[in-house]
Amino acid sequence: MRTMNSTAVLCALVNQGPTSRCSLSSKLNLDGTTITHLVRGLLKKKLIETSGFSTTTGRPRELLKLNVDAREAIGLLLDPNHIVGKVVNLGGEVKFIESVQISDNDSKDTVLSKMRMICERLLQKTYKSRLLGMGLAYHGIVNKNDILEQSAGLSVLEGINIRHFFENLYNLPFALQDTSRCLAIAEHWFGAAKGIEDFVLIQLDYGIGCTLVVDGKPLCGISNSAGEIGHTVVVPEGKVCRCGMRGCLETVASLSSIQRSFVEKYPELGAVTHEHIAELVSKGHTGAVETITEAGKYVGIALSHLISVLNPGHLIFCGRLFSMGPVLKDAIKSSLKSHTVFSSYNSLRIIDGQLEPDSAAIGAAMLILEKTFSNLA
Repeated sequence: MRTMNSTAVLCALVNQGPTSRCSLSSKLNLDGTTITHLVRGLLKKKLIETSGFSTTTGRPRELLKLNVDAREAIGLLLDPNHIVGKVVNLGGEVKFIESVQISDNDSKDTVLSKMRMICERLLQKTYKSRLLGMGLAYHGIVNKNDILEQSAGLSVLEGINIRHFFENLYNLPFALQDTSRCLAIAEHWFGAAKGIEDFVLIQLDYGIGCTLVVDGKPLCGISNSAGEIGHTVVVPEGKVCRCGMRGCLETVASLSSIQRSFVEKYPELGAVTHEHIAELVSKGHTGAVETITEAGKYVGIALSHLISVLNPGHLIFCGRLFSMGPVLKDAIKSSLKSHTVFSSYNSLRIIDGQLEPDSAAIGAAMLILEKTFSNLA
C-alpha cells in the first residue's frame, strides 16, 4: 500500500507540477500524516524536492515537485528513414539526442550497426546511476515472441528477435512497442492526452497506425496487433497492399501511397516530399487538394467503424500527413460525420496532437520509466 501511495504522489506531481502537501492530501484522498510520511521517504530518495512556497492568500505552503533528473531512460525510434535516440528524464525532457539516416539500400547488418552506434553514443552521455533501461518504438508488427514479423520500409529486419538483439548487447531492462502506441504514451504523459485516461490516437504517416488507450494503457490485443486500422479494407478489390490484401487504408491514405500517387499523376514534379505536397495543397493545387481530400474521406470511413463500435470520448490526430493543414482534417471530419452513428460522433472530441512525430522515442523511454515508476518508491 505504501508503494502504491508513493507512486500516486509521484504521478500527481508529474501531472500537476509543484504542489503542496495539503493539495496532495486532498487530491489523493490521503490524510495529512500519511502524506507527511510518504513525502519524507521520497525526499530521502531524492525523487522529489522542495520548490518554494505558494503565493495564494493565507498561510504560505511549501511546494513539492518531481526531481525530474533523478532517473533517465533511453528511447529509440526505428523509422523507415532514420533512427532517433533520446535520453529522457522523468519529466519527459530530452537531455541528449542522436540520429542517423537509413537508406533503402541498407542491409540488415548495416541497420543494426547504425542502431548500435546510436545506443553507444547515448550511453556515453548518461549517468549510469540514473539510467533505468532502454525502450524501442518500431514500425510494423512484433509478435508475442518479440520477433519482427512485418515492417513497412524495414523488411530487411523481419524475422529478427529484437529483444534478444538488445539484451545480448546491453545489460539493461528493455521494452518495445510500435510507434503509434509510443506516440500515444508520450501524448498521454506530456501532450494532448495529458489527464485523459481513455482515447484513440490515429497516426497518419508513411504508414497508418492507431492506438486505443483504456484506463491510461494502450490495448495490444491477443497477437499484439490491435489498432492495425491501416489494414482495414476501404476499397474492395483495390490496390495490393504490402500485407497481401487489396484495398487497405494504407494503399489510399498513407503518406507513402500519396507520394506514389503524385509520381503517377504528375511525373513532371519528380519525387515529392510531404513538405512539397503540403505546399501544393496550401497554394490550392487542384490535383493536390483532390488527392488529400480523397485520402481524408477514406480515413473517415475507416475510423467511423471504430468510433461507432467503441464510442470513445477523444480522438487525437498526429503524424506527418497532418502537415497538409485543414484540407485533410476537414475531409476526415466530414467523412466521419457522414458514416458514424450520430450520438457517437456528437460526443466525440477531436484533438490535434501536441508532440512531434519523433516523440515516439519519448514514449519508448516512458515504457521503461512508467514500468519502473511503481518501483522507484
